[in-house]
Amino acid sequence: MSINKKTIRVASEVGRLRKLLIHRPDGVIGRIIPEKAEEWLYDDIVFRDKMRWEYYHYVLLLLFFLDKAKIDEDIAKEKESVILDFLETPFYLITEDAEKRERLYNFFNPNPMGKSNEYHNSKAVLDVMVLLRDLLDEEEYPGMKSTIVTSVCILEGISDRKRVELMQHDPKELVKTLICGDELIKGRTGEERKHRTLFAPVPNLIFTRDIGVVTNDHILITNAAKRARQRESLFVKYIFKYHNAFSGKDEVNENVLELADDEVNLDKDLFFVQEAEETDKPKNLENEPKIAVEGGDVMMVNGKYILIGTSERTNAYAVKKIAKEVFERNTGIEKVISVQIPKNRSSMHLDTIMTQVDRYDWVIYKPFIGDKPTKTTIYDKDNYNTKARIEKQTITQTIEREIYGAKAEKVRFIYCGNGEFPYDRREQWTDGANLVALMPGICIGYDRNTKTAEAFRDKGYEVFQAKKFLYHVIKNNLTADDFVNKKALLLLPSGELSRARGGSHCMSMPLFRDDL
Repeated sequence: MSINKKTIRVASEVGRLRKLLIHRPDGVIGRIIPEKAEEWLYDDIVFRDKMRWEYYHYVLLLLFFLDKAKIDEDIAKEKESVILDFLETPFYLITEDAEKRERLYNFFNPNPMGKSNEYHNSKAVLDVMVLLRDLLDEEEYPGMKSTIVTSVCILEGISDRKRVELMQHDPKELVKTLICGDELIKGRTGEERKHRTLFAPVPNLIFTRDIGVVTNDHILITNAAKRARQRESLFVKYIFKYHNAFSGKDEVNENVLELADDEVNLDKDLFFVQEAEETDKPKNLENEPKIAVEGGDVMMVNGKYILIGTSERTNAYAVKKIAKEVFERNTGIEKVISVQIPKNRSSMHLDTIMTQVDRYDWVIYKPFIGDKPTKTTIYDKDNYNTKARIEKQTITQTIEREIYGAKAEKVRFIYCGNGEFPYDRREQWTDGANLVALMPGICIGYDRNTKTAEAFRDKGYEVFQAKKFLYHVIKNNLTADDFVNKKALLLLPSGELSRARGGSHCMSMPLFRDDL
């Protein structure tokens, strides 16, 4: 069965956002130790509670623009309003007030223990944990719990005896184990340790952009380059293929695109074998998958073109496979454009050095892509199986020539860090170029990137602190419609979020955008 086109649809990076997939920072982030930080892809030890407090501003902005009814419903409670209490209470007071902490926890936590039903549960702002927990309900999805648990146990090297034990857990406890790696030890009381660690957590699940990409009305499941993220790819495979939010009840979503080396017809794949350079494929196949692609490198610039970065996390071989898949599955894509970026930590994905924020506006990191020619590979649907076109040009030239063509003169580049040394390098590191557009011209950034905000002002954007913006729209009873055809940069508090090495673009996987 083909997926209902009303369920998903993304044909641009900036069309008005109607539905997306996120994930609240898990408790395990607060237990990352220095010895494990690098393995789990963290550069620093973050303060979990402060990180969550910052993230809640992000969630409230999303609710305002995508599901205002949830804001209104809470505000109507007046003195009992969680949102007003949150906006009016400084972080340090929240940490000292157990009642406030619990109310916030229940409103923003997608998987509260006990009988709490205070979670906002928006159908427009979806959390991975909710969808995965749904699949573990044996009455709603017969057989899926066993399939998922078995798959995770095989991936993580867990014994069959433990698999049988995990099958006894209820969905709420089990989903926490599958994501965080901890199992509840039954019968423990008092100060005894109540959890045992079965396998590593997936603390990068907060960056949902990387786990999948909606291409028009299809979903491309990515293949994580790093071992620390491969369980995430497993989760989303089952969510997108079998959850009722993406398929009919008891049916499989056939609009899922999977990348795999399971074809043995060498004649059919001869082009890909001949064209592949030695650098296309990872040299150490034990540590890195043959096909490596993460969503932060893939941009749906319009309904016909995909822009992909070959980077630390996405290899050229995967780009070839993506081109083959999107062309042969009739997704509406006519051109796949691949640009090569430096393979290092600071530019791990294409969206760490550039993102689109309006029809013709892009925020970019000038030292990497503003004036340095790079290899650009273009696959066209009509002749992809004969020869790719190779160009040597800057990425800005690629955007102007390959994406906009005759309209290139309308394109504006806003420089991360205002293009000034050393601020450009500092603010690129703290995701000054990693912004998600909520609608054309309205985007979310980090407050610590002050020079980038200055560059936006120079281009005619209003700049708001998230808390002040939320106060403003609540006080004046505004809606997202009031910001159509306007330009604004909304800044999240970001002292801890930025240390996790991902911005608002990383923290969002758009599921539905209006067409431009």
